[in-house]
Amino acid sequence: MFNLDSNASKKPFEKVLDKFNTDIRKYFYNPSNTTTKQAIEENFKINKIKLYLLKNFGFSDEDNIIFTSGATESNSTVINYIIKLNDDICITKKKRIVYDTFAHSSITKKIKKKKFNDFIMFDSDIDDINESDHINAIQLNLSIELSDKELINVYLKSKPDVLFLNAIDSITGRIIPYDKIFKKIKEQNENCLCILDFSQNILLNDLKKKTEADIITFSGYKYGALPGTGCIICKKNIHISPLIYGVQQNKIRGGTLNYSYIHSLKTGLKEKFIKYNDEYIKDIKQTKQQLCKKLSQYNIINDSDNFIDNVITLKFDHCTKKYAYILSNEYNINVGIGSACETEKKKKINEGYIRLSFDNILSDKQIMYITDSIIKVIK
Repeated sequence: MFNLDSNASKKPFEKVLDKFNTDIRKYFYNPSNTTTKQAIEENFKINKIKLYLLKNFGFSDEDNIIFTSGATESNSTVINYIIKLNDDICITKKKRIVYDTFAHSSITKKIKKKKFNDFIMFDSDIDDINESDHINAIQLNLSIELSDKELINVYLKSKPDVLFLNAIDSITGRIIPYDKIFKKIKEQNENCLCILDFSQNILLNDLKKKTEADIITFSGYKYGALPGTGCIICKKNIHISPLIYGVQQNKIRGGTLNYSYIHSLKTGLKEKFIKYNDEYIKDIKQTKQQLCKKLSQYNIINDSDNFIDNVITLKFDHCTKKYAYILSNEYNINVGIGSACETEKKKKINEGYIRLSFDNILSDKQIMYITDSIIKVIK
């Protein structure tokens, strides 16, 4: 089976699985217990993992981490926090939430369910909005054809108080210049809360450097950790209300901390740093070039320099679900046609795309089989 949907479904690293088999047998105590020796040791190890993650996401040791079950819980917790802030203040001071159509469905559905009377959607030709306009939610229906400069300009015109951005467009693999956008937005409004969704994939080159984001949400399994792992990382002055109340995690989130899963976040990230060296990235780029060359004559490749290295997007003028089904069931090739976390409306918009995302370097023989299979199916 060829997994060309690795940005959505990735097998955990072998080292992650090996450590899990050891951890689950040894570390099964409740780390909130302050009297049991093993629980105290477990809690100490979890705090070390927190420091590792904070450092590698460009945050300080004093900032906060909430461990979650993944992107859906992380994003739901954050959007609930934002909406609660708005509910607690008067109409003239409510925060304007701005997000785009790439946003996780846990964000878009919650905002729609809130039924803002002043919810609006703008395309990329958005006019300037006056600060006096009481518009609480703006969804930007942005074209992937926009340049980075044009993208930044659209966000500036929307004048957000809260801005949600994805690091990568889940469909095409386009890299969003999020830190440039956040920096410009904070020059316009220093109090704007900038939230970055890292759940699609992590750009290793962007880690370890100081980020302009105030909050980051992400899923561990996208980079080789165990499924059902994730976290929210936020600046120390941000106190997020939990979805699940309890005494664990410093009363931030209820439920016993699962050390073996949390440990997989650190192990997965470390393994990815080891694997994704310069030579490996160079080989991945070469694999992408070979695939593009084989498929270029069919005029279906949707790609540019600001797309992520391990993603190729094929664009059609009709629904591609049937193609994806046949490739998986008859040719043992798994491909993506969008994010499982999108709204039905967004899925319909993106039905004309097939996304090939790969984590392994492919041989010439494998590339030939994959491209021949794709060509047979689309013909």
